[in-house]
Amino acid sequence: MKKITVLFIAMVAVLAAGCGTDKSGASEPDETVRLVASEPTLPSDFEQMSVAQKTRGFLAVSVNEQDAFETAWTDYGMEDGRPELDFKEEAAIFISLQESSSCPNRPESFDTTAESGELGVHFEPLPDVCTADLAPRTLVISVKKEIAGDLKTIRLYLQQQEVSVPLLGLQVEY
Repeated sequence: MKKITVLFIAMVAVLAAGCGTDKSGASEPDETVRLVASEPTLPSDFEQMSVAQKTRGFLAVSVNEQDAFETAWTDYGMEDGRPELDFKEEAAIFISLQESSSCPNRPESFDTTAESGELGVHFEPLPDVCTADLAPRTLVISVKKEIAGDLKTIRLYLQQQEVSVPLLGLQVEY
């Protein structure tokens, strides 16, 4: 009986060690898309820009260079430390929306569909009871350049709705 128990534990250990690894044995997260910031703020021209889109109350803006990123960070009123991004390898996307102040939307996962030019943002489920107010939220995500250049829309998979937001490019005047 003791030999069977030891054999069983050894098999479980071997199986557990093999989970989550690629063929080289390394276990690395997919860094194609990642959340780099989330703050309760909106850009100063949020109402004007979101009304101009067919998805009022939502805004998605792509930034492809350091100067534009710094400008957007300030314009969006982001207060936490600005993350360092390598704009030779990645782009930043600012996603703005309004949410319940008692139940902030937290991204759970991302998916990309290169053929359709769409980035999906899936959010964690919300608690059963949330206040019915509108609080600001801006998410900043990093996307690898080879994918970012093909993106046309951001699809937000919220608990109560699914919204397709056109992706705008930020232009900085020098």
